[in-house]
Amino acid sequence: MIDLILEDQRVFAELETDECLVLLRRATVGRIALSVEGDAPLVLPVSFVVAGDMALFHTTARAAQLFAGARMSLQIDDVDPHRHSGASVLVRGRARVIDDTELAELVPEAWAPGERDVLIAIPFDVLTGRRIEVRLPELDPRGYR
Repeated sequence: MIDLILEDQRVFAELETDECLVLLRRATVGRIALSVEGDAPLVLPVSFVVAGDMALFHTTARAAQLFAGARMSLQIDDVDPHRHSGASVLVRGRARVIDDTELAELVPEAWAPGERDVLIAIPFDVLTGRRIEVRLPELDPRGYR
């Protein structure tokens, strides 16, 4: 019964850039997405880290050929399943291969098996986010909703 009442009080709220960055820095796994000519969009989970104004992840040499120069997105979620609320952050930018040993050491190890020794950066050309918030009705003068 409470879920039915709260359902009407859920609203989308745009996140400020600072809030997006906090959520991105807290996350370690996200999904990258890119268009593949003649095929459906490709969406893959990646372990990543934020360094300055870009997201970094490791990939295979073969995948790097597809990713380098591609317009890509990185998306993360911060979900509270009990309150049916949460946030989503989306980064969009043109991916590029980075040859920087110090930055490469910051990226968490990929969960997937196999050698992933190419570092890809997605700059924050566009950084957006939104949250589903639960807003309770104002209290009336008696303290009731």
